[in-house]
Amino acid sequence: MKLLVYTTSLSSTYIADACQIISNKKKKIKFEFIIKKKKFKNHEKKNLKYLKNKKYFFFEEYSNIDKVDLRYLKYFENNIAISNVWKMISADRSYGRSYINDIHGYHSSYTNKNSSKILINFIHVAKGIEKIFKEYKPNAVFVPNGLSNIDVTIIESLSKFYKIRFLTPETFRYDNFFFFCDNLKNDTLKIKKNYLKTKKKFKSNKKINKIFRKLISKKNYVSADAKEIKRTLNKLQKKNVLEFILGNSFYSILKHSYFYILFLFGIKILHLKFLPNYNFFSSIFTEIQLKKNLKFLSKLNYPSLKKKYIYYPLHLNPETSTLLKGNDFMNQEYLIETISKNIPHDTKLYVKEHPAMLNSHPRKISFYKRIMTLPNVELINPNLDSRKIISKAKAVIIVDGSSGLEAILSRIPLVTMKNYNLDFLEFSVTNFNIENLYFDILKAIEKVKRVSKKEFELKIKILLKSIEEHGYLLRDPDTFYYFSKDVNKNKNILSSEDLAEAIIRELKL
Repeated sequence: MKLLVYTTSLSSTYIADACQIISNKKKKIKFEFIIKKKKFKNHEKKNLKYLKNKKYFFFEEYSNIDKVDLRYLKYFENNIAISNVWKMISADRSYGRSYINDIHGYHSSYTNKNSSKILINFIHVAKGIEKIFKEYKPNAVFVPNGLSNIDVTIIESLSKFYKIRFLTPETFRYDNFFFFCDNLKNDTLKIKKNYLKTKKKFKSNKKINKIFRKLISKKNYVSADAKEIKRTLNKLQKKNVLEFILGNSFYSILKHSYFYILFLFGIKILHLKFLPNYNFFSSIFTEIQLKKNLKFLSKLNYPSLKKKYIYYPLHLNPETSTLLKGNDFMNQEYLIETISKNIPHDTKLYVKEHPAMLNSHPRKISFYKRIMTLPNVELINPNLDSRKIISKAKAVIIVDGSSGLEAILSRIPLVTMKNYNLDFLEFSVTNFNIENLYFDILKAIEKVKRVSKKEFELKIKILLKSIEEHGYLLRDPDTFYYFSKDVNKNKNILSSEDLAEAIIRELKL
């Protein structure tokens, strides 16, 4: 068997080591690595034990050609592309920036003035990757989790076209378990098949009962990234002595001046070792704006949870959940406005910022203010506990994310704006037509009312057992999901061992 592996700077070390582990155990499997030429630096090669003496397949990101190859573009879009080319481009973190209008400093140099250049580069990457597929002829392709760019959407499209197995890890949104999905949008029937297999032989036991009780506790969080969210909020609330004395702006200038000097002299410590270049002024602006956003949002009310309300948690942007999985709803201002027009007259819409956005790319305050002008929408303080908000809501609406599972476990009606992995449990409703959203909310409310306590318990317990039987456990999710850039040797070893074991089981090697 031949496996083609796509790597990134954050995942390359543990993925390479995982491949080495598999190779040591299973001599018949071969690995080759597909790498974007521009981003793969020489110093990274030295850190990769398995890649050191191996052949790489390189593809180039940019083309010097000045004319669009319309013949190939038509061939690719009509025969290979899973979706149309412009949708694939809009999900790219660089080319798709023109489609993002709520974030500071996240504009693109690619606009309608040079749209032909976008297509030229797209074709160049597609041709380069297709050439690799034809030359290597892999049996399976592995792409790390959480990626959203034209490279991986092209790889997925070519995998389907050449009937090659496609593997990408996806979290169950429960604890540290993950599964392999055969597509980037995480649309899968495999979870349902595994659930039905488990259902046939399921018997309740003390372990599953204990996990169930813990999960439905209002004090508990189910999400794999819940701890990271808590850490982010705690970190944001703290102010060091220098920041307190100097003020936000001067402290940010001083801090980034220090990091910039280190970077110039090649002293790449902490996050610096992951940066190809250091955007000095942009970094200062981003940090100052993030502090302003935190100050603005921290002054918001803690609303009454006794009122009738529907809850919409803002999604990370740019992130796989919005760029790729929820591509049609990249503009969350539009979605919030649409939801506000489709809820009962006596019900409020509570909207809460994702805490990670306060440590990432700052949204424009004008985006928040626009939401606050809608008569039945209330933007609420991000420090308010999400599980509490969900547990008292009349309904929860999401595009994707952990809040969906939180709603199900709290027995709160759930409406999803795209296909949802757990919709087979029949605890949620998927909206396929935005004009039917009001009726889908009512349908979701009725659906939850009809489910007895006994039926709910049984389905959740079968799901938990199914995840344990068919999922793969991570001992260090921080490294695997890029929550932390402070990665040491031991953490990489854990991730590589867990990934190797998961691939061996998944491919039945």
